[in-house]
Amino acid sequence: MDRKIPRLRPDYKRIYKDIIDKKNPDKKKECKNLLSKDELSVFDILELNRRIFENGLQDIEIENQKF
Repeated sequence: MDRKIPRLRPDYKRIYKDIIDKKNPDKKKECKNLLSKDELSVFDILELNRRIFENGLQDIEIENQKF
C-alpha cells in the first residue's frame, strides 16, 4: 500500500515562452536557442531569467542595496 506519488515538474519552456510572447517579444530571438532544447536544466532556467528580466533584476539589486 506504499504507493509513490509521481512528482510533477513545471513546464518551464511553456512558462517562459508565454512570458516572452506576452511581455517581452523583443527577447524571442535571444532566447530561441535555449527554448529549443528538449529539456531545460537549472542553469538554462537561470540564464532565461537573466536574459528576460535583466533590467528588472538590476533595479531590484539597487533597491536591496539601499537597505
